[in-house]
Amino acid sequence: MLAQLVRARGCLVVEASGGQQAIDIVSEQPIDLVLLDIRMPDVDGFAVLEFMKSRDDLKNIPVIVVSSLDELSATVRCISMGAEDYLMKPYEPTLLGARLRASLEKKHFLEELIQLKKDLEARNHELQDLNGKLETLAFSDGLTGLPNRRFALQELGRHWSGAIRNQRPLSCMMVDLDHFKRYNDAYGHDTGDEVLRYAAGIFRESTRGSDYACRFGGEEFIILCPDTDAQTCAELGNRLLSRLSSKEFCFADKPEVVTASFGVAQRDQSMASWNEMIMAADQALYEAKRCGRNCVKVAARA
Repeated sequence: MLAQLVRARGCLVVEASGGQQAIDIVSEQPIDLVLLDIRMPDVDGFAVLEFMKSRDDLKNIPVIVVSSLDELSATVRCISMGAEDYLMKPYEPTLLGARLRASLEKKHFLEELIQLKKDLEARNHELQDLNGKLETLAFSDGLTGLPNRRFALQELGRHWSGAIRNQRPLSCMMVDLDHFKRYNDAYGHDTGDEVLRYAAGIFRESTRGSDYACRFGGEEFIILCPDTDAQTCAELGNRLLSRLSSKEFCFADKPEVVTASFGVAQRDQSMASWNEMIMAADQALYEAKRCGRNCVKVAARA
């Protein structure tokens, strides 16, 4: 009788002879709605309902209990377990039809909400990935792959504040590739780009994990060294200088060795801002240039 009424409303009906078969059916087939009796052979309706509501893939299937069990406690138990409704036998067919329609509409609406949530989560992930890529572009140098000037100044400001707060040393190196204009003029800009990428690779691979090697602009680089005094920073500079000149290039059949000049400065109490430390490192860099290039010079401390 019940199955006929449901079929008459254009629904495809799958019947179960008992509770265990009902569990098997909902576990194996896509089901939109379950009409469930409490009194069934082998496994009762309470157990079927509990099983369905414990499964993430089944808990949103609406369950309407249709039973001859005329007890308020049974009704309350079913509703509290997640049943959509509880109809007593004998039921009114019109009421049953209305409950079927309302439950299916609610299920379809819930499915749309779930799908919308998934779509929004997917879109949020896409936006997060895009924001990450944009941030990488904003703080990276496209030619060398190193962080750029913007990133360097951001980190310099952050570590400057931390060094003051924690009374820790902070040093930086300004690096300028020697005679770089000659590479561009004599061999072309592709060669100049190759030299920049080579130097960037040395700085990336040979600095410590706590250091920040960045392209500052043109043939100039900056290396920020937190928790580092000027002497240790200069030692790092000499290692980088040695690594740079360890490879011989051949441009237009002419042997070339890449060298650079390094200027080192350490934060001291006389400096009002990180910009003064960069200016001091620049002055040390100019001194390295005056002394013949391919060397490391340290700014005098106040």
